[in-house]
Amino acid sequence: TGLNLNPYFDLYLRTNIIPLLEYKVQKEGEELHIFYRWSNTPANFSMPVVVQIGNEVKKRITPTNEWQKISVHSTENQHITIDTSSFLVEASETIE
Repeated sequence: TGLNLNPYFDLYLRTNIIPLLEYKVQKEGEELHIFYRWSNTPANFSMPVVVQIGNEVKKRITPTNEWQKISVHSTENQHITIDTSSFLVEASETIE
């Protein structure tokens, strides 16, 4: 597949760490920006998760250890839900 799965296997097979997805939400006009990253994982760790924005919009994101951003059009603040039932991960919203 060409993917380097070593960081994934190192985390799940050699540690008891559950990946923690940190995210923060910023509203700017009619854009909702969601910043996200893995915060307690080895370097080069990357694993996809599903994010639900509001009641309808679902996006598959692939966080790394570096902050990344997705933006969606939204006229109001939306509730963000990370799918922790399909993936062995934890999520925490960072408040600034």
